[in-house]
Amino acid sequence: MYFLFSFFILPFALSFFVDGSPMVATATTLHQPISHALADTSKMIFVEGGTYYRGDYSFEDEMPVHEVEVSSFYIDKYEVTVGEYKQYCESVGKEMPNPPAWGWKDSLPMTNLNWHDAVAYAQWCNKRLPTEAEWEYAARGGLKAQKFPYAGDKYPTKVAWFDKNSAGSPQRVGLRQPNELGIYDMSGNVWEWCYDRYGPYQNEKQINPRGAEHGLNRVLRGGCWFTNQGTLRVANRYYHPESFGSNTIGFRLVVDAE
Repeated sequence: MYFLFSFFILPFALSFFVDGSPMVATATTLHQPISHALADTSKMIFVEGGTYYRGDYSFEDEMPVHEVEVSSFYIDKYEVTVGEYKQYCESVGKEMPNPPAWGWKDSLPMTNLNWHDAVAYAQWCNKRLPTEAEWEYAARGGLKAQKFPYAGDKYPTKVAWFDKNSAGSPQRVGLRQPNELGIYDMSGNVWEWCYDRYGPYQNEKQINPRGAEHGLNRVLRGGCWFTNQGTLRVANRYYHPESFGSNTIGFRLVVDAE
């Protein structure tokens, strides 16, 4: 696992921007399947279920590499944008969080939200956060995977915004090359919240795993505009407390396929 942030290179990247009164969703709520009949899947990609080997040998928390089976689901083609989150805030009478240094631009990925904020938005959309297993399966390309280290290519500059090309901020969603399934920005741009509590992997095969039963931290995946190319690997894991938010973290959503 890469340790990512520098306090002296870009101080504002670690600013905490979290909602003062987050909505807390229970594990029971998040475990309930969300039917695609209840959600708008027009901007989502269908991911046919299958089996893959999760993890890598680069860092201890990516081991052991183990077999995981996931059911079919839909996943957002793009990270949730500022414009989409604004519509939610206007609908429910909620204030936008404090803006990042570059301000709120509708086409950029939404940031400055903690895990609870992301869950509340997901519930409003009749969607949910992806599990870590679903996220990695989709990032790898599902049944179309070509075993790239990054989501869609072996060269990170083709698929990701990161410290070498981002110009110090996230970029409009969908500008880089998509992965094998047609999903954009799963490597780079912003870290993405997953449902799971962060914990060690198990050695045995798992079916639709949902992470550790206990823990203070939630999983983050994908790397971001501020981090180096090593964090962009589809197997790389990171985490933060669920009450944490920053201008490097966003999210995308999923829906169970019937």
